[in-house]
Amino acid sequence: MDEIQQMITQYKAPSMETVKNIDRKLFYCKNPAKNSNSLLYKKLEEQKELAQQQKKKKADKGKNNDNMMDHGSIDDVFS
Repeated sequence: MDEIQQMITQYKAPSMETVKNIDRKLFYCKNPAKNSNSLLYKKLEEQKELAQQQKKKKADKGKNNDNMMDHGSIDDVFS
């Protein structure tokens, strides 16, 4: 317990320059693909959305083809 109390009383706040240096390093280490304010993130989100739309169109097109096949065979049409 005395060790903890000693650490608390001897603590010195870091200098503003040290804090700024650390902040600058953290800023440059960020992954722009995960930062919602970056252009890269917005571009990737747009690409995901377009891919989902294309996938949905393809699925809808496949459904329409399946519905056309359910109307019977060619033999039923010509008989």
